[in-house]
Amino acid sequence: MRFRTEPSHPKHLNTVFLTLKSMPRKSTTIPKAPLGRILMNNGAHRVSKEALKEFCDILTEKSNVICTQALRIAKHAGRVTIHSEDIDLVIKK
Repeated sequence: MRFRTEPSHPKHLNTVFLTLKSMPRKSTTIPKAPLGRILMNNGAHRVSKEALKEFCDILTEKSNVICTQALRIAKHAGRVTIHSEDIDLVIKK
């Protein structure tokens, strides 16, 4: 934390403002707001932060597995680009 004085108004020349250094945020690969909407659209009235984090973690983990296998299929076919057929093959397995 650091303190600074900044005149915001002539009456408050000696006002001390508390400025917090921003804490590093833990970023997720998938944004949580759309996941919350998915849960709400499927009947959830309320969703806790813990449930949303768990849902995000599970979807990220599953999508990483799918992407890894789709990349392996694309490389086997001699391509660098993953096509929708590669993902379809992974899902059908």
